[in-house]
Order: sequence, then C-alpha cells, then structure tokens
Amino acid sequence: MSCVEIYKINKKDKTLSWVGDAKNAWLGCMYIWVSLEQKYLPSLEEYPWEKYFSKKEERDYRTRTCLLENREAMQEIWDLWYDERLSWHEHILMTSTLDKFYIKYEDLLEVAEAYESVEFANDNLKKQAEIMRKIYEDGKDGSVLGVWKNENSVCSVYDFCDCDPEDEGILLMRDDWDSVMDVLREMRDNDWKFKDEDEES
Repeated sequence: MSCVEIYKINKKDKTLSWVGDAKNAWLGCMYIWVSLEQKYLPSLEEYPWEKYFSKKEERDYRTRTCLLENREAMQEIWDLWYDERLSWHEHILMTSTLDKFYIKYEDLLEVAEAYESVEFANDNLKKQAEIMRKIYEDGKDGSVLGVWKNENSVCSVYDFCDCDPEDEGILLMRDDWDSVMDVLREMRDNDWKFKDEDEES
C-alpha cells in the first residue's frame, strides 16, 4: 500500500532521515485536494469521455482529480493554496502538500494542529500530525531543521530531493525549498496577493 513518507531534516548537514509513514497516500494530499476542491470550486460540468456514452453519468460532483493528465484542471485545485476563502488551517494543509515546500521545526506544532483539527481530518492526517509531534519532541536538542514529506511513496524521493554524489542513497534538502509557514504568513500579510516570478523581476 502507498503511504505518505515523513522525513526530518537534520540541521547539521541538511540530510534527510525517514521517521515514519502514514498509510494510504490517497488519504493524504489527494484527500485534502478533493475536500477543498469540493468546498471551494464548482463541479466540472462533464468529463471529456462522457460525450462518447449515450447514458450520461449521474454524479453530484465531478472532481478534477479524475483528470490528472490535465494540468490546467489540476492547477485550479493547486491554486487554492493562496485563495483567501480558505481557513488558516486549510491554507496550511494545502500548502504543505505542494512540491518544494518544507515545514520548519518551530512550526511543527502549528502544522500538526491544523492536520488534526480540520473538519475533514482522517486517520492518515492524524498520523501525519502524530509523526510531526514526535519529530518536534526529538528535535528539542536543536538537531532538527524541519520536516519534508513525500506525499506518495509511489513517487521516488529522488525526484524531489538532492542525492549526495559521494554517498549513494543519502538524501539532501534542496536549496529551492520554501518554508510553508513563512510563505503563508507573508501571503496573509499582503492580503493573499500572489506574486509570480515575472512580477517580482
């Protein structure tokens, strides 16, 4: 079964150490995306393949996650991370599932609380929170920089992390990762205005 893999980032050398898994990755990021999509985005009117069938499929909600190859449709969901309609905890969950984000050690308890307290919290999300709290306790000695999550164990961690060329298999934090909470606090302080790279240059 797939899982959400949770790693601590060691402060000394930015290496990643696996700490725990939350079983069934579908109940992690995909569940968060679908829950927020259904709450904040309208249903798709029709799936592309439905036009080939004489009997229309009756559904209360047609989710964009059934169109994973359609980047534009999925982007509508991913863009919710800076949508001002979301609650603070929903913002935290959404942003923490996106690529190139990590959770700073000092923010672990706030992120764990968000995972536990949203209205759609399930066993997977609560397990993630439990692991984050464990890392927080273990890091009280100053050894932990933060947490990085591989949202689906089916995806290779090597697609998202650097690998030490001298020691095969050692994972390293990438320099382009952003702090979930730093980015969200800055967005909140700027009325949820998102600046893309073109606007900043």
